[in-house]
Amino acid sequence: MIVLLLSCTPPTLLSPSEGSVQTGPWIPVLAQVIETATPAEVTLWLDDQDVSDPLGIVRDRLALYGGGHDYLATLELLGLQPGEHVLRLDLGGQPQAESTFTWAPAPHRLTVRVHQDGDPVDARVLVLQDGLPLDFAGPDALVADPKGRDAVMENLFTRAGEAGANVEPGTYRVIAVRSVFDDLASTTIEISEDTLVELELPSAIAHQDTMAADFHVHTGHSSDAYVPDAMRYRALAAAGLDLVAITDHNEVIDPAAALDQAPGVTSWLGSEMATVVNGDNIGHTSVYPLLDTRTPPNSAETLDELLANLRALGEQTVLQLNHPRGIQFWPGEAPEHVHDLYRVETIEVTAGFDTLEIINRFSWLLYQGMRKDWFDLLNSGIQVTGVGNSDSHALQVELAGLPVNLIRCEPVDMDCVVQALRNGEVTVTTGPVPALVLEGGEARVTVQAAPWVPVQELRLVINGEVVVRGPPEEPLTWPLTETQDYWILAEAGWPPEQDAPLTETDYDLVAPGYVPVGFTNPIFVDADGNGRWQR
Repeated sequence: MIVLLLSCTPPTLLSPSEGSVQTGPWIPVLAQVIETATPAEVTLWLDDQDVSDPLGIVRDRLALYGGGHDYLATLELLGLQPGEHVLRLDLGGQPQAESTFTWAPAPHRLTVRVHQDGDPVDARVLVLQDGLPLDFAGPDALVADPKGRDAVMENLFTRAGEAGANVEPGTYRVIAVRSVFDDLASTTIEISEDTLVELELPSAIAHQDTMAADFHVHTGHSSDAYVPDAMRYRALAAAGLDLVAITDHNEVIDPAAALDQAPGVTSWLGSEMATVVNGDNIGHTSVYPLLDTRTPPNSAETLDELLANLRALGEQTVLQLNHPRGIQFWPGEAPEHVHDLYRVETIEVTAGFDTLEIINRFSWLLYQGMRKDWFDLLNSGIQVTGVGNSDSHALQVELAGLPVNLIRCEPVDMDCVVQALRNGEVTVTTGPVPALVLEGGEARVTVQAAPWVPVQELRLVINGEVVVRGPPEEPLTWPLTETQDYWILAEAGWPPEQDAPLTETDYDLVAPGYVPVGFTNPIFVDADGNGRWQR
């Protein structure tokens, strides 16, 4: 049963707003409740027809935006007749809020069906006119997401391989994109009537034994996220993810009810916890996979004590240190030192964690700093696995599944994945997929990438220094002559010492703000032959 905390002040329907004109294929339903009282069942009625969203959720509202609670759901519009409609919200069978809006779609329905190897496959779809993606967000988008992450909505997400929207007559380019393993599917069409577009999404990288995972994803249960559950999980399926850790802030959400929106995606229970040591919040820690929805402990007198309490949750518990240098909330804006370790010695803190976020969402600036921090940690003898995660709170600005972690575990197996994370058997990428092989006294670096992903160069890193770099078309080799223990990893993509590129490519269209880069985790080589690795 969906419940909303009933208030002595009636709920307010913020989206759709009274008198609004909607044109997109769906809208978020957002009702605000200021005060707290008793629970009641929520029912949505559209023109006296029950359109209740079984995935509608109740969540805390940020104090910045009024506090209290929100009801957040999805309302599909494509099946409506154009014209005026009335949406009513009932609590406990009693009408509480009502909004009259007009659905005024463009004249022609564009339906996009995406296939791979002849079968329907979920993907993200963009519709471009004159080289720019159409914006399908409605007039209430900034009210429905006051953070503004989804104030523009260029992405359509297929369900069972199909998505639709209404457009004006004209010439359009339609693009379907899924994962770093896949090429784009694209066509240019002239639309003057209702149109069906069939796209075949080609595979670009063979990955039968490799799974794709995002270990830092938020739903609307996080008070700073406003994406409804139905669309959250469709976006996860459209990203081609095999595994996702749902890490809402300071609580554990069971995604079981929503997984029918994301066929093929395994979801782990997790949480992103404020990490409080001796009363001081020193950052954010993700904890996964969890066995139940009990909220993990997040404070102790010392960090060692806190980490020990978290590890006691289960043998397979992974502790991930998130965005240690802060967060870049928007491409093009400066990062902010929030929820970070800016005031704490990184080496001192990092030793107790299994994984460290080297890339968080699109932030090239923070990646440049974290790359150096990580190399310093490795040179100090701390072996911590580098990961990259979307930290997605939305559908547009932070793309779920980008960056992504590639792990050789297929099918998804908890023991295999946890062991790979702890052993550093992970490749992280926003597009390029490098590989490193040590054989016959030589290191050999190669890279694979889908045609839409630009790859500037290959690099080989030993003990934090780039020892050789070269073009991606040919394998990069390097003789291994070190006599002391060392670590070695491969990188591919944009040079880390340069600013983010400013280009006009398909990559920029489908991943705006992101920079193509990929890296392996280090191989630790016992060069002195004493049976152990030591720095």
